[in-house]
Amino acid sequence: MEFWTDISHPSASDAGPGSKDQPTKTINAALKLAGPGDTVNVAPGIYRETVTPPKSGAEGKPITIRSAIPHAAIVRGSEILQETPLAPGRHVLVLPPALIAARNPFAMRLDGSRIGGTLGQVFIGDQMMREVNGEALQPGTWAALENGTKIEIHVSSDSTPGQVEVTLRDRLFAPLNRGMGYFNVEGFVFERCANQSAAAFWEVQRRQCGAVGFRAGHHIRFAGNVVRYAKTIGIDSGIGGGAERGDGIIPHDNLIEDNHLCDNGEVGACGQRSKRTVVRNNIVERNSCLSLATVEEGGLKFHEFIDGVIEGNIIRDNEAAGIWLDAVWTGARVSRNFVVNNVGCGIFIELGADKATVDHNIVAYTRLGDGIYSHDANDVLIAHNLVFGNAHFGIYMRYVTDRPFPHKDGVERPAGCSKNQLLNNLFIDNYRGHICLPAVAERSSGNLSEHNHFINGTQWQWEGLGFHRFCLGDNDGNLPRAVLDKQLTDAGVTPDSNSGNAYLKLEEWQKLGFDRHSFAPGAFRITSENGAVVKGTTTLAARDTYFELRLSKEAVSPVVPTPTECPRDYFGNLRGPNSAPGPFATLGEGQNRFDVNPRISKPQGS
Repeated sequence: MEFWTDISHPSASDAGPGSKDQPTKTINAALKLAGPGDTVNVAPGIYRETVTPPKSGAEGKPITIRSAIPHAAIVRGSEILQETPLAPGRHVLVLPPALIAARNPFAMRLDGSRIGGTLGQVFIGDQMMREVNGEALQPGTWAALENGTKIEIHVSSDSTPGQVEVTLRDRLFAPLNRGMGYFNVEGFVFERCANQSAAAFWEVQRRQCGAVGFRAGHHIRFAGNVVRYAKTIGIDSGIGGGAERGDGIIPHDNLIEDNHLCDNGEVGACGQRSKRTVVRNNIVERNSCLSLATVEEGGLKFHEFIDGVIEGNIIRDNEAAGIWLDAVWTGARVSRNFVVNNVGCGIFIELGADKATVDHNIVAYTRLGDGIYSHDANDVLIAHNLVFGNAHFGIYMRYVTDRPFPHKDGVERPAGCSKNQLLNNLFIDNYRGHICLPAVAERSSGNLSEHNHFINGTQWQWEGLGFHRFCLGDNDGNLPRAVLDKQLTDAGVTPDSNSGNAYLKLEEWQKLGFDRHSFAPGAFRITSENGAVVKGTTTLAARDTYFELRLSKEAVSPVVPTPTECPRDYFGNLRGPNSAPGPFATLGEGQNRFDVNPRISKPQGS
């Protein structure tokens, strides 16, 4: 059956049958009528409620909740405080007791944030105002006053006039009970949510509470939606909440696809403990926008992401890591993502073992950090990626703690940095160097870098940096310099006089045994276009998502063996037993150009 919700319909009533002619006024009223296999169609409008399905669907008969026109049905966690637009300048507004009686986010402290603040948000029209302390009030900001019973707003002179709204609800979608399943949620905008941070979520009194929450559910397909302007978490897809965490319910087989997760204060999507979660074909951008520094920030951040897949996403402009897998990720795969202009690292693999695969990603322009970064992780395969123009290393791996964690065999062992493989990647112009791996030691052994293609592009003459730099790491000071020096000397490499990490040329790196077959053509010459000196012969456009690489005959890499775990290239084409390093199966002499939007990618020539 099909049911209808239309807040603007003259005959709408929650007591009605939910037909197209007599729709319900709220989504929840229609959901009370729906059962397995039914669809709830939601007409355009703003729905100020938390959508809470009371019943599960069934295998082969999910309950579908759909915006009748994509993105025209808006589920909003805010209420109107004042309809009359405010003039530029400072204004103090009272939060009416009736408005905040059930829950007052403006009186609740934001956990784990270095900047403090409350759970509340203030919007003027479509503009999200930024919370500050009262004494720091500037145009475009607001502050809570008198234990959250009032707010002060500083309206900018260039603001577009609009009504004032304040967030009250901490959820916009969440099934009524934990462990429910078989839902399709399609085409909505979920926005403006007063939820708590994920900081210290593992403590029994804390929760991971997203604007959209799956509540440890299963077989939930969340597709084609927009999730934005959550105070902290956009989506939580893990076990979620507080004291309920110990009930033994494990979420599984959930799908997050074709969504736009943007402008959420802490993280676009996260979750602790799940099986077979798939996150694909989403745009994840401008998250961690409040710079809370809660250690749970990122575009995507998952813990205990068992047999999960993150594939084909555009992940850009987040003010923290683009993708972060933390604390056990057995069998996880991160593949075919376009990860650009994030802060700290593009992809972060932390604390785990038992095979994670990071393949065929484009990781570029990381600010203040590395392209692919890993610590306290064993048995990670990093293969066929393009690692381009990152501020620090292309790939940086180390161990920094001895935290024990359960391995696949059930035994707890300390963290390390061993048995990692860096195969068939294409490195271009990473500022600090291509690769840093730790010196061989008790908890860092068996690491391998093979069949990579290193292109440094060109350097500015005043930078004084050498081409093709590699680093033998000291594990954040855990290894004395004497250990590094002995390894270098035994390999026939003369140690330098600097303390800390040892920087090496490719031939020195290969003497250490990390690498035998990687390829590094001579440095590309500086070229001139219209009288301006440019760096290198490659282009990666972050917005138009295309990649160009001009190769001379001498700079074309030999073909490399394809790992069995990575049979298809960035575009989904079979590689065959031998193909080019990097995410594209072929790279030939002359001009190579590819459309690299992973959501619609098709090669344009090679």
